[in-house]
Amino acid sequence: HFSTMEVESLPANALKKEKKIKVLVFCQSGVTADVRILSKNIQSMLPHSKTEMKYGKDSLSGINEVCELRNANRCIFFQVKKRRDAYAWFSCLPKGPSVKFLLENIETID
Repeated sequence: HFSTMEVESLPANALKKEKKIKVLVFCQSGVTADVRILSKNIQSMLPHSKTEMKYGKDSLSGINEVCELRNANRCIFFQVKKRRDAYAWFSCLPKGPSVKFLLENIETID
């Protein structure tokens, strides 16, 4: 908190609110129970996170639209291929980088 004297001496752009980082955490439909529990654990640790219903097995290009509709600027997406290989996608939206991790040993909080 600033005193009145400090606020008057600051430049105008220093008083702008910082944009909160909102993270959308969701899974592809058909993920295993371990991956679903992991996504809930990660979501519970993030302060400004949102959840979304399962995403279909469509292409990954629609994820940006889902995040825009939910006003999220970060995304964590869990994907399972062939019912055994689990992946986690972390991305910054709308143009930011994205990274894909292979999840091998999943240990949940529960």
